[in-house]
Amino acid sequence: MKQLSLIFMLCFSFSLYAQNNSTSINMNINMNIDATSEDMSESQQNSNMNVNFNIEETQQGHSNTSHSQTTTTATKQPEVIYVSGYSGKIGCTPPVSSERLEDMAKTVKNQTFGDDKVRVTKQIVRSNCITLDQLIVLLNEFDWDDDKLEIAKFAYDHVYDLENYYKVYNLFTFSSSGEELDEFIQSKN
Repeated sequence: MKQLSLIFMLCFSFSLYAQNNSTSINMNINMNIDATSEDMSESQQNSNMNVNFNIEETQQGHSNTSHSQTTTTATKQPEVIYVSGYSGKIGCTPPVSSERLEDMAKTVKNQTFGDDKVRVTKQIVRSNCITLDQLIVLLNEFDWDDDKLEIAKFAYDHVYDLENYYKVYNLFTFSSSGEELDEFIQSKN
């Protein structure tokens, strides 16, 4: 994770004096900007700004007058949406880029045996966040329901758009595989 933090603080105070009169003006400006970027697919920026200033006037033989004003502004950028139109339960963020997915799928495809494909896919999924459509790309590299089911279960905690998990059921040849996945998902919720 790359993180950039910038804190800008400007404080100054000055006093003006006239015969038998005194004016004191104090001003403080505090600005805090945090910009966070992770894998260039997530960008979040927060900023806070405080402005305080006090004015005091004192005249000899007259009453003391004091003015004070404080302004606070806080902003937060909206959350980035990684799957167009998706607003459901989120499992992880941010999902990998399409270029990275292409490389991951090629690595799985280059494995000769099913067990090797399962092992490599688990390692890939374990260390990345993926969308459901990206998981489907990886699952399409498998021929057997048992392997697809094992990966679909393993990947559940590493998928961004969890409420789209129903799409995995279409990949199974046997309905019993879909039923087993459904039981697994129900036990997680």
